[in-house]
Amino acid sequence: MTFTRKATGFENPADYEFLFNGEKVGRCYRGNFGSTGKGWRWSVYGTNLCGIEETLDVAQEKFKEAFLGMAGRPNEVD
Repeated sequence: MTFTRKATGFENPADYEFLFNGEKVGRCYRGNFGSTGKGWRWSVYGTNLCGIEETLDVAQEKFKEAFLGMAGRPNEVD
């Protein structure tokens, strides 16, 4: 099993998609988010799972926890 991130190719260079075994499963991008200020918003496609973190690395870890915590998902990745 592989978990990767790649640039979306949108205008914002700080915009990534998360892939699991080559399948697009989520997104993370940097922006201004109201009272929380600047940060990295992550979301799992097709769910209401999302969050805002201070760094891209933390956002990716939180995304992985949420994604892998969904029912029927494997509990570890390479």
